[in-house]
Amino acid sequence: MDSSRRLATVMFLDMVGYSRLMSHDEAAALRSVAELERIVREAVPAAGGRLVKLLGDGSLAEFPTAAAAMSCARAVLAKARPFQVRVGLHLGEITEREGDIFGDAVNIAARIQPLADPGGIAMSEVVQAQLRNHSALEGAWLPPRRLKNIPAPMPIFLLPPEPRPFAWALRRRLATRAPLAIALLAAVLAGAAAATMLFRSSQPVTVSMVHLRHDESPAAEQLAQQVQEEFDLLGPRLSGVRWVARIAVWEEFRRRGLGFEAVERGDADSCAALGAIGLRYPVLARLSRTASAWRLEGTVIDTENESVVATFESEGEEPRSLVSSSLGRLQSWVDALGSGGR
Repeated sequence: MDSSRRLATVMFLDMVGYSRLMSHDEAAALRSVAELERIVREAVPAAGGRLVKLLGDGSLAEFPTAAAAMSCARAVLAKARPFQVRVGLHLGEITEREGDIFGDAVNIAARIQPLADPGGIAMSEVVQAQLRNHSALEGAWLPPRRLKNIPAPMPIFLLPPEPRPFAWALRRRLATRAPLAIALLAAVLAGAAAATMLFRSSQPVTVSMVHLRHDESPAAEQLAQQVQEEFDLLGPRLSGVRWVARIAVWEEFRRRGLGFEAVERGDADSCAALGAIGLRYPVLARLSRTASAWRLEGTVIDTENESVVATFESEGEEPRSLVSSSLGRLQSWVDALGSGGR
């Protein structure tokens, strides 16, 4: 059995909204996956990396350096814009067995990837440290968060999607034109902005499953933990959403001496605490047992005006089906929110 250990930068890549696309247009989804596979097969070796395996609507690859992984990620993102993807990067020790790779570096890259914006890149601190020596990185840090099966909280650096080529060209021209031309163009853009109010804003909304109550029974407690894990895994995949880590909420509440019952009451101080960490839409949910199934009921709160803005309900037996159904309703709400303005 082939076995080797080495340092490598691991890249996880995943298509955004693949499940939704499959449910609406299976043929289009399969075409998108085939095209993404073609792009990845070309981009990975071109950047000096190795494509380890394809994962349906995603892929796993390794690179000798962080710079090589970043070069590949940007090449893929530039070509995959019609069907946006998310990329996760981490540098660490891997073990290879029979062509596959294993280790914390692989696990961390997989956990980081869902945190990226659609069309963007999420990376660990060690990758960011390597890359900042090569070029300026214009992004933002997420508060340190616990990743599943990783003991210590990790800060994550997010690179937003690259601007469209036209936007870059427009910006470069603006820098060289006279003030009058800039003023005229600004007026045109202002009119265009008013006209595009019918379309979704490009700014993601901040959402998090803050508190999940459940019946006092061992079965409910176990299922609630699984449901929360599914929210942590699938929630960041919502389109147009920045999913805030629960640990950031816990730490801010602990610092202020607050309990989660303050959120349930809609107290102003709890809304202020959530606003302080950039979380506008906390989600509160309750898991209960009916005669025939488990029921998950949720409420979305707007911390800016301290009001309930959405509710959802789903029933089922499996944690993933409960969460997937709930997130489908949350996605519909986010889409409607973007259409009507925030």
